Amino acid sequence: MRATIAILLKILGWLLIVAGIGVLLAGVAALAGGAPLGAVAGKVWYEVSPGSLGLAQEVTQRYVLAVLWDPIAITLLNLPLWAATLLTAGVLAIPGILLIRLAPRRKRGIFW
Repeated sequence: MRATIAILLKILGWLLIVAGIGVLLAGVAALAGGAPLGAVAGKVWYEVSPGSLGLAQEVTQRYVLAVLWDPIAITLLNLPLWAATLLTAGVLAIPGILLIRLAPRRKRGIFW
């Protein structure tokens, strides 16, 4: 049971880290693609993929938790792109790192 919990925590941690890196790469790609440094994150997302922005809103409000969209996501989307990118990447990656570090460790065998 303890090993299963450790594996699940590590998988969740790595997923959060990968999501954080993905957000960071998407922000860098948008800036490299010509988005001004002070551009509003929501506007850039809408220009790149309006359908996915609407889908993210729908899924968050309907299936996750409505309060996560308004005011939390709306606040992030109104930040400058660089700030929203760094903040979101950190909010995802830091808990991922903590989950991996806090997961129970396996006992190592003599030959492992």
